[in-house]
Amino acid sequence: MDITGSRQPLGVNVPRGLPMTSTEFAARYRLLKNVAARGARSFLAQQVELGRMVMVHYLDSETPQQRTATLTRLQGLQDPARQKLLEIADVDGSPVAVTLFISSFVDFTTWLDSVSASTPAPLPTPAVVAAAPSDFTRAFGKVDAPPPAVAAPPVAAAPRRVDKPAREGAGEFTRVFGKIDESAVDRASAFSASAFENPSTPAPAAPN
Repeated sequence: MDITGSRQPLGVNVPRGLPMTSTEFAARYRLLKNVAARGARSFLAQQVELGRMVMVHYLDSETPQQRTATLTRLQGLQDPARQKLLEIADVDGSPVAVTLFISSFVDFTTWLDSVSASTPAPLPTPAVVAAAPSDFTRAFGKVDAPPPAVAAPPVAAAPRRVDKPAREGAGEFTRVFGKIDESAVDRASAFSASAFENPSTPAPAAPN
């Protein structure tokens, strides 16, 4: 159900509700006091069904063009201002707006101007502007970006070379007396043992 009190599909705004007579309207809203006349004849009233205080605004003092503009502004209200608008009735061919009680109310035009100004306007969609080509591009044309670098496959590490330990230098004895002939030493040892057992054993010949 929309603000006019009639059942309408979602997204459809109807500026005027179902027609009713002034008697039918009076059975729903009991007028108590006229409080303003600028923009509309505004009254303090009581909603009979709920017993609460409301305000009734007769939009019959404007020209048809002004009335159409006012109804369009009412239909364009956004929350929380729209929540104050209960319905727009069609009473004897004239639109009548019903709102909740407005404590700071001066007149209908002032109220509608204040709530319309507080309604945020939709932000425009920013246009996408293509960047202008640089001087380099204009002079030499578009330069294609280089292909992405491909990582080289890992190289196997070369086997570690193990150096042989260096031979130790000749000892002091060897530098003085020369290299000992191990075979001669062996023969001398054998002769010593044989001579001890047999003193007549001849001594081994010296090496040439």
